[in-house]
Parts: sequence; structure tokens; C-alpha cells
Amino acid sequence: MGARGGLFVGFSSAAFVFGSSGQTSYAAANGALSGLVTEWCGRGEKAMSIEWGAWRAGMAEHAYKMAEDRGFGSITTVYGVRILRNLMAAGFT
Repeated sequence: MGARGGLFVGFSSAAFVFGSSGQTSYAAANGALSGLVTEWCGRGEKAMSIEWGAWRAGMAEHAYKMAEDRGFGSITTVYGVRILRNLMAAGFT
């Protein structure tokens, strides 16, 4: 990775975990990101990949109702930032 002393944070999607109709390439890219982070961690690099669910903002804004209809919650910007801060403070690698 080359960023010695730093922390790489990959923003991935739950589409990788649960799959999503019509988003095969998107899910595959998210899986590749998670795989890279796993490899980097195995080499001792500080990295994490977060498989986010549907946010109520950004490119997933239109999808949050569908996620909630299926029994999943959605993530507000305030809650998402709080989650990210907690993960980074916990020092996940």
C-alpha cells in the first residue's frame, strides 16, 4: 500500500454482502476492495473496509426506502459520521 503510518479507509457497500439485482459489477468492485484491504491488513498495514448499508444521502438516497422495506435500517449522515469516528478511534485494522 505504501502509506506507512497512515490509515486506509475503504468505503464499500452492503451490496457486496447481500447482492443486489442489476448491480453485479458494483458488488464485484466492492468485494475486490474488501479483498485488497484484507490483503493489506495481512501485510501489517493499517486499513479497514466498511460495507455500508443504504445512506439517506448521496448516491444511495433513492434506495433507503427499499432497504427499510426489506427490514434493514438506513444510515443518516450524522449517524454514519459517528460510526466512522468510533471505528477509527477503536483502531480497527
